[in-house]
Amino acid sequence: MRYLSRYKIYENVAQARAILRRNKVSDNDVSFKKILDTTNRDGYTGILTKWAFEDGVDLDEVLGLYTDIKSSNLNIADINKLSYEDALESIYPDKREKNYEFIFQYKNYNFYLVKNYQGILEIGSPSWCLKTKTNYDNYTKNGKNPQFVLVRKDKVINGKIQLLSPGKSTEYGITGYRSVDPNCRYGITLDKHSKSVFNDNNIYTSSDFIDSDILQKLVEWSSINFKSELTVSKFEDYFTSMIDDILVGDVVDSRSFSNMFEHYKDREEPLSYIKNYINNNPPSYWIDVRKEEYWSKFLSEYSDNRNSIGNNPVSNMNGWTDIILYELDRLISINPKDAHPLYGIMLSECPESESIIKYLYGYQNTFYGLEMIKQSFGTLENWYKHMGIEYNY
Repeated sequence: MRYLSRYKIYENVAQARAILRRNKVSDNDVSFKKILDTTNRDGYTGILTKWAFEDGVDLDEVLGLYTDIKSSNLNIADINKLSYEDALESIYPDKREKNYEFIFQYKNYNFYLVKNYQGILEIGSPSWCLKTKTNYDNYTKNGKNPQFVLVRKDKVINGKIQLLSPGKSTEYGITGYRSVDPNCRYGITLDKHSKSVFNDNNIYTSSDFIDSDILQKLVEWSSINFKSELTVSKFEDYFTSMIDDILVGDVVDSRSFSNMFEHYKDREEPLSYIKNYINNNPPSYWIDVRKEEYWSKFLSEYSDNRNSIGNNPVSNMNGWTDIILYELDRLISINPKDAHPLYGIMLSECPESESIIKYLYGYQNTFYGLEMIKQSFGTLENWYKHMGIEYNY
């Protein structure tokens, strides 16, 4: 039995050396020597080497886990089959949460995928607006967009994050959270068109973080694991380019929202820009589509992609795009009340003062101003009642 045990120790060290060779690391590597000194070449040498050199887990964290591994009731053979994350869940069954998942470690940060709202309460920053369910759903599009939390590795001990979270701050009665080390944690939301990055103090930091290879690493991982959610369709890409080209080309110029409402007398003029563009620049992926079929083909594809276009930043670009999206919705038989809001937001959802300002500007006397009012209130009379103004029409 003694010889069998010794054989397993030798086998485990041999496994460790094989891992080093695969990763082109010398047997004399300082980190590997620390593992040997810590384990004394016992049966855990191989798995610690794997976690440190193949899984990219910080060496101090790996070594810190060693004592807990030995004191656990887990069989060495079983541990050798586990990934680092699975090992943490096995060693700390009551402390590991299923609402978020450690996905990898890169440079100085642990990367976690947040699986649901409860997850952000457990590892997010108390300063983030994501701590409210409404904001979490808005940012993640009800869970469709991946949400990540990056925690600097010195703030993680044995897989446990040593930072205050919204759940803990509520439990301890702490309000007004402010970190003295704002770069210790980041919240990152990805979607097809943008990357929202906030530090631990809820400061938007994309301007100085967006170009780093840390974020690029996350984007690469997400493009593989969330391909369907992060892929822009050919039509959506075409639609975005079309809107950009029309606006940049000064076809619509820089008319203010109110001036556009006053300028257009019917539905045809704003739509004419779209029709002319399609006729002269049809999508390159349209094969064997006759010119007389362009408009119907365009509306069909718009209908199929309407929801994703509604989440596209182009939908919030300006008043002109609001008009275009509203008219396209009407053309595919969307009820005006459910169509894209002509004001970017339903007028009925704005403070009453907003309606009064538009009344004083005379929106009710313009074509699209009246459309906007009816979209929210049904009739002009209902709008007047909303403002408390006598209706004399």
